[in-house]
Amino acid sequence: MFNGGQLSMATKASSSRGNTIEGLVQRYFYQLTRGCGKTSCSNPFCATGSNKQRSPNDAAVEAVLLVKEGSSKFCDTSQSDAHGLNGVLNAETASASSRETSNEQEPMESSDSVPSLNIGAACDMAGVPLESSSTETSASSSGRLATLASVPSVTSSSPSEASLVHQESFTLLLQRSRLTGDYKELTSLIYKSFSEPSTINSLFSQPTSDSSSSSTDESITVDLKAAQTFYRTLSSLQVDSIQNALLNAMDMYCSGLRRLRTSHSPSFSSSLNHFVIFLSNPDIQSPEYLTVLGRFLTEMVELPLKKKLALVRWYSELPSDDLKQLVSSLQQAITLRLLMLQEDSDHLRPSSIYYDGCIVSSTKTLLLFFFANLVASERAGFVHKMSPALCSSVAQPKPEFMRAGEPEYMQMVLALGVHPANAMRTLVPLSDFVNEELNRRLQMALDYQYDVQLGSHGEKEFAFLQYPYVLSCANKMEKLLRDNIYSMINERHRTLMHAVLTGVPDLPFLLLQIDRENVVADTLVQLEAIADLNPIDLRKQLRVEFKGEEGIDEGGLQKELFQLVVEKLFDPMNGMFVFDEETRHHWFNPMSFESEHQYKLIGLLLGLAIYNNIILDIRFPVVIYRKLIGCQVVFEDLFSSHPQIARALQSLMEWDPKAEEDMESHFLLTFQVSTDMFGFVHTHNLKENGDTIPVTKENRKEFVDLYTDWLLNSSIEKSFGAFKSGFDIVMRESHLADLFTAEEVELLVCGSNEWDFEALEQSTRYDGFTREHPVVNNFWEIMREFNVTQKKQLLAFVTGSDRIPIGGLSKLRFVIVKNGPDSDRLPTAHTCFNALMLCEYSSKEKLKERLSKAISYAKGFGMI
Repeated sequence: MFNGGQLSMATKASSSRGNTIEGLVQRYFYQLTRGCGKTSCSNPFCATGSNKQRSPNDAAVEAVLLVKEGSSKFCDTSQSDAHGLNGVLNAETASASSRETSNEQEPMESSDSVPSLNIGAACDMAGVPLESSSTETSASSSGRLATLASVPSVTSSSPSEASLVHQESFTLLLQRSRLTGDYKELTSLIYKSFSEPSTINSLFSQPTSDSSSSSTDESITVDLKAAQTFYRTLSSLQVDSIQNALLNAMDMYCSGLRRLRTSHSPSFSSSLNHFVIFLSNPDIQSPEYLTVLGRFLTEMVELPLKKKLALVRWYSELPSDDLKQLVSSLQQAITLRLLMLQEDSDHLRPSSIYYDGCIVSSTKTLLLFFFANLVASERAGFVHKMSPALCSSVAQPKPEFMRAGEPEYMQMVLALGVHPANAMRTLVPLSDFVNEELNRRLQMALDYQYDVQLGSHGEKEFAFLQYPYVLSCANKMEKLLRDNIYSMINERHRTLMHAVLTGVPDLPFLLLQIDRENVVADTLVQLEAIADLNPIDLRKQLRVEFKGEEGIDEGGLQKELFQLVVEKLFDPMNGMFVFDEETRHHWFNPMSFESEHQYKLIGLLLGLAIYNNIILDIRFPVVIYRKLIGCQVVFEDLFSSHPQIARALQSLMEWDPKAEEDMESHFLLTFQVSTDMFGFVHTHNLKENGDTIPVTKENRKEFVDLYTDWLLNSSIEKSFGAFKSGFDIVMRESHLADLFTAEEVELLVCGSNEWDFEALEQSTRYDGFTREHPVVNNFWEIMREFNVTQKKQLLAFVTGSDRIPIGGLSKLRFVIVKNGPDSDRLPTAHTCFNALMLCEYSSKEKLKERLSKAISYAKGFGMI
C-alpha cells in the first residue's frame, strides 16, 4: 500500500496545498513520519517532538483523524531545516511540478527515501470519505471539517461491503479501532460475518489451483494461515466485547447450522469452509466456548461420510504441528468438560459422560484428525497400505453377539485404505489421541453394554469402544476380556442345549488333564485332538488338572501349565526357535526338523493364553505380532528381528562412493544369501541364478527387498503359516486388528514392563490386616529391599507368573491375608486369587527369612 520513494497522491502541487483536505492530510503525514526538524520541538504529533517512530500505515490513519478533529496540531516550520517538513513538502512540490511539466509518471527519488501516501487508502483505513480536492477549509478552524463530519458505519453498508471477505477492509478497520479505541464497528462486523454459515463460507478463501474442483461440494478453499492470524489478532486485542461478539456469533451460527441440517437443506454441507474456519479458533478449548463447541461439533459429526472424507484429506495436507494443535484443542476440551462435570456434582455418574454433547462430539470429531494423521503419515512413507490379509480381517463379518452394522471407524478404514496397525510411526503420535482423564473415569462395563446394544428406536448407542483411538490399551484389553467371557458363556449355553436335545452329556469347560512327567506331550496331544475333532470347544473356558494332585483350577493351575509348556517349547535345545542374544528375542528356526503340526499347536496355545487372559513369558519381536494380525511386513521390521542384518542392508542402500569405486568389488555381493545353522552353512538364491548376479548400485534396492522378504516371510513360511493357523482357530472371531496395534498385541501376550511396586502397594487389599499393621509395614519395607530377581520371584509365588498385566502392577488384584498368629510356618499363596498368606510374624527379620525361603523354593502345587 505504501512504498518508500513513490508518491501516489493524485493531486497537483499548488499554493493551495496547505488549505485542501488532501494537503492537510499530506502535511500531517510528513510531520508524523519525518518531523519538523526543530531540535526544540515538543509537539507529540510530530516525529521530531515525540521521538516516536510510526509506520507509514499508522501515520496515514493518524493524519486523517487529525484533520477530522479540526484543531491544528501543526508545528511552526518557519525555521525548520531542509530535512524537516518544509524540506519534504518543497521537494515534493518541485518533483510534482517537474513531473507535470515533463508529463512523466516516474517515482520520486530522493536521498531521504521519503515515504509516500495514498490519500484514498488512508481515508478508507480511517473510515473517512474523501471528497473533491477543491473543498477547502481553514486548518485553524475550531469546528470539524464539513466533509469529515459524518462517518458512515460499516454495518450500514451492503452485505458484500460489510463482511470480512476482503482482508484489507479488516486490516484498515482494525488499525483505525486501535488508534481511536472504539471497537464498536469492528465488533459489529465480526458478529455479522460469523453469525451465519453462508457468510462464514466466504471468509479467508483463496483460489483453488484446480478450477474443476472449485465448484464441487467437497472443495475447501480456506486460507488456514489467514484464519489463524485473524484469531490471534483478535485474541491479542484483549477486548471483551470482541470476544463476546465472536462467541455470540458462533452460537447464532450453530443455530443456523442446526436449522439447515434438520430441514435437510443441501446448503448444510454444500461447502465445508465454515467447519474448517470454526475449528481454527485456538480458544475453542477454553471454558466459555465449551457449550457452543459441543453444539457445533454435534452438527459437524452429522455430515455424510463423503464430506467427512473430504475433510480428512484436506486436514492431511496440513503441517503436522497444525494437526497436532487441533488434536490438542479437542483433547483439552474433553478434559476440561470432565472436570467441570465433576465440579457440578458431588459424585460424577458414569453415564453422564455419554450424554454430554461436548465430550461425545469431540470424541467423534477426533476421528477425522486420526485418519488425517494416518493419511499424511502414509504419504510420508510411515504407514503402509493394507495387506490382503488385513483387508479380509477387517472386512469379515462379526459374530452375532456383536452389534450389527459397521461403525464409522471401520468405514473410514475401508474408504481410505489405511489402518493404524500398519503404522510404523505417525506424524502425530497415536498416543496423543488417548485421553488419560477420560480413560481414568470410564467404566468399561457400562461402555461395553452401550457398545453391544441398540437404542429404543433401533439406533446405535454411542460407546467409546466405537472410537478406540481415545482408549488406553488397558481399557481395550478389558473389552477383549468381556468379549471372551461372553463367548465362553455362549459356549456353556450351547453345551447345555446340546445335552438337553441329544441326551449326550458334555463338559461346559475345556478340560486338560496333564501328567507332570509329560507336560508338553500331554498338552499338545489333547489340544491336537480337540482342534481336529471339535475346534469350537477351544472357545470354552479352560480348566487344568494335574494327575495325582488335588486342587481346583481357579486360574493358578492354568498359569503354571502355560509356564511349564513355554519353558520347554522355547528351549534352544528343542530346535523350534532360535534365540538372538542382541535382541533377547526368539525367532522361528528356518531349519527346524519339527513338523508344521507342532507349530500349529504352539500358535493354538498362544491363542488360548490370550483368550483365557494368561500372560506368557514369550519374547517374540514385534514383527511376529504384525504378521499375526495381518500386516504386511517391510524393511523397517528387520530392525526388531534381525538388527545386525538390517544395519548392513541400510549401509548398502546409503553407500555413495566418493571415488570411482565399484559397488561390486566393494561389497562382493550376489543375489545369493547364506545362513549358519547348527554349524552348517545353507545358501539360498533370492532369484533365479542369483549366485551369478552381482549386486550393483542399480539393483541394490531389489536385493534389499528380496532379502527382507526372504528373512521375514519365505524362509519361515511353512512354520509361521502353521503357527498362525493355530492362533486363528481361537482368536479369529476376536478381531484383534480392530482394537490393537502390533505393539499392543505384544502386551496382551507378554504383559507390561512397568515394575512399579509403589503402585502395587497402593492398590493392595488386606484381609485380617490393616495397612498400618506392623507385619504389613515390615512386608513393604522388605519389598523395597528386594532386588529385581527377588521381586519377580515373589510375584510368581503369589500370582503364578512373574509377568505384569497391561496397565502396570496397579491392575493386579493383590491381596495380603492374615494366616494366624506368630509361627515358624512359611508364607503360602493362593495363586488363583493372587493372595499371599502371612502369619503375624514377630519381627521384620523373621518375616524376611521366612518369605525369602518360600519364594526361592516355590515350584509345583501343594495343598495348604
